[in-house]
Amino acid sequence: MIDSKPIIRQRGAALLLMMLAVLISMTAILLTRLNAGSAHIRQRAETRSVLAQARDALIYYAALHQDRWPGEPLQFPCPDLDGSGATIEG
Repeated sequence: MIDSKPIIRQRGAALLLMMLAVLISMTAILLTRLNAGSAHIRQRAETRSVLAQARDALIYYAALHQDRWPGEPLQFPCPDLDGSGATIEG
């Protein structure tokens, strides 16, 4: 019995294309994760900077208004508890 189908030799082109697709996918995932990590680091640095500015502003306020609270150095302003825009005294 002789097979009438011609013999086709595969050379592995499909395997190479699949490996290339996997390599490109893994590279894209890696780059996406690295960018997300650097954005998180940048956000933390900005938050740290803003908090340092707020701390400095509160210390400056307390040092500037020492005459409001005689005998009590470096008193900070009270928060706006009722939403009126004024502090509650007493």
